[in-house]
Amino acid sequence: GYKIEKWHREIVKAEDSQVWEVDHRKGNTLIESKACLIVNGNGSKSSFKIKTANHKYLLEHGGFYLFSAYRLQGRGVKPFFIYGLPASRVEAVMNGSPIKSLTWSQIFKL
Repeated sequence: GYKIEKWHREIVKAEDSQVWEVDHRKGNTLIESKACLIVNGNGSKSSFKIKTANHKYLLEHGGFYLFSAYRLQGRGVKPFFIYGLPASRVEAVMNGSPIKSLTWSQIFKL
């Protein structure tokens, strides 16, 4: 949510939100931030949701993803990892799905 987005903005010194859920611009590079819990409340791995329409927009503009997995700690969040990838690397796993779900462990394989 909001705390992760604020944290991402601080990392990339980003401007205000952009359309199509492409969250940030740094210079001329589009950066879409994605965040998920390491493990959901039910014990299953959480995942990043990537919408095909947003992905295509990011891909066409040479954009990047900023993925982060976190765990809840008190009223805040504790980052587990931050990983940046060009949209072109994510393209291989999209498979034409309208929304693709990727676990944080799958992101490391890209």
